[in-house]
Amino acid sequence: MDEERKLQSEVDRGRQAHEVLEHPLYQEAFSQYRERLTREWADSPARDNEGREKLWLMLKTAEAVERHLSELMETGKLASTQLEQRRTLKERAESLWDDVRPW
Repeated sequence: MDEERKLQSEVDRGRQAHEVLEHPLYQEAFSQYRERLTREWADSPARDNEGREKLWLMLKTAEAVERHLSELMETGKLASTQLEQRRTLKERAESLWDDVRPW
């Protein structure tokens, strides 16, 4: 039963990650943030290595956050598939048991 709770928790977290990633405000905010960082990086003087590196790291951090949410979403999808397979298997086993039960 603990395994099913864990899978259900992953399904829930995946659904929440999906809601965040698909939310228009999140999409707008991240899009504008990425554009701003890219624009600032492109407009920065070539001699400003430290500033350019900082902007690049900020962009990579934003990408890592989105990647993490996407991974949570995919894990939730896989957990949902596993739960469904378990339920189907359980239903088939119960049906077979009903067929062989003598009473």
